[in-house]
Amino acid sequence: MSETPNAAVKVLSSASSFIERSIEFRYFLLFSCFILLLDSCLVIFYSKNILTPLSEYSIDNISAGAILFFLALFSFLMSCFFKFFRKIMQLALIHPYFKWIEPNRKRNEINSSDYTYPSLLEKKAIIKQDSFTLDRLNHHQNEQNSIQTNLDIGFGMTVLFIYNYFLLDYDISSLTQVLATYLEVDNGFWINRLINAVVGSYILLIIFIFIFSLDPESGEDKIYSPKND
Repeated sequence: MSETPNAAVKVLSSASSFIERSIEFRYFLLFSCFILLLDSCLVIFYSKNILTPLSEYSIDNISAGAILFFLALFSFLMSCFFKFFRKIMQLALIHPYFKWIEPNRKRNEINSSDYTYPSLLEKKAIIKQDSFTLDRLNHHQNEQNSIQTNLDIGFGMTVLFIYNYFLLDYDISSLTQVLATYLEVDNGFWINRLINAVVGSYILLIIFIFIFSLDPESGEDKIYSPKND
């Protein structure tokens, strides 16, 4: 009898942890990537999508090896592939960016000498043994690492979204294809407006993340360090 309350406590604790993390942007991006990749794999290998009722899935068809393969694929994509692919695309944009966009932008920009690169500021802080500046540098670096991680995950989400939408020649529609056709169903004026607003916001978010993640200056990490006259 004592095991049942313990199991209930564990379930409630896990649910509470998930709810707390669900408000964090990074976990939303990761969860979206997981859902999109899972749906794509189900469509390709099992001719089912994530909306298929659980009763139609067979344990004999989905083996432990298939689950491990999916988890390994998800880990590889999120930890290596999307980071590398994003850097490659950024490098492809660097030449035209600095040739046409950057010169025009700098003509209209007032350069401030109060901003410097962390590596230069760190050297001075180490020489002067300035603990306050070193703490600021550590905080700044942690923020930059968090931003870059979010951009890597967001870039992966946009790639998975596009791939999932353009899955063709399969016996069943993917998740994004089902949602696209569902937008055409008449569910009432206000319900349609709500669905369009939610889906439109999600698509706008994907476009924004994709553009910002490919910005050659998205990794700019200058830090504010005013000069003392």
